[in-house]
Amino acid sequence: MPHPASVRFEIAQIVAALEQVAAALATGPAGDAERLAPAVRRAHGAALRLSAYLDDELRPGHDPGA
Repeated sequence: MPHPASVRFEIAQIVAALEQVAAALATGPAGDAERLAPAVRRAHGAALRLSAYLDDELRPGHDPGA
């Protein structure tokens, strides 16, 4: 099980990346892929890591926290 600080860090990464996307959309053309793509990739990667962790923790027969 990852340390709670690791989980909080991944969530913070997602939030920060989405804030960057929101700021980019608010200040420039929506089609500015060079500004949006890196933040979206960071959020996507962090979400995938959290998803994998939760899938493992919630798998039937898994002892949560073990």
